[in-house]
Amino acid sequence: MALDIGEELRDASTRIAEVVRYDLRHGAALSTTLETYLGNRCSAADTAHELYSHRNTLRQRPARIEVAVCRDGCSGSSGQLHDRHLVD
Repeated sequence: MALDIGEELRDASTRIAEVVRYDLRHGAALSTTLETYLGNRCSAADTAHELYSHRNTLRQRPARIEVAVCRDGCSGSSGQLHDRHLVD
């Protein structure tokens, strides 16, 4: 069990690093969106409020985050982040 958790943490760390690299290359702030979203317990409304952003604008960002993270391919992930999270 501990081995699985370690692997999952490494995978999450790698994916977050990909978002940061995407931000640096494209002058984006997706990592800020992700950090704020997670800090707000995955509340789209609270995240939009904290970022001074309209919820509809925020709804576009999960797809951009997924592109940044999965550009090398994520098995079975297409649209999952967008469908499950920032669109509540």
